[in-house]
Amino acid sequence: MDDQDSFLQHLRDDLSGRRRATAAIRAKIIEALGDKLCGSGTGPKGDDLAAFATAQQQERMSAARLRAYFAKLADRVIRRVRDRSS
Repeated sequence: MDDQDSFLQHLRDDLSGRRRATAAIRAKIIEALGDKLCGSGTGPKGDDLAAFATAQQQERMSAARLRAYFAKLADRVIRRVRDRSS
């Protein structure tokens, strides 16, 4: 596996981990809300909501890094094709 492949895998793994973290916090908030609606809990706490907002932001940043990497690769391919056709 070359450096580009390993970096791409790192970006994919990072995004996957961020998505799992966001989903886990979302599930905790939904469970707490359900408990409150059923009368057996206090509902989501402010810390949970803050952690969810942070997780969402980190997930967006990770996705943006992956998109930027793909855009950079696409630019390289386009330049090579143009160079070969000139």
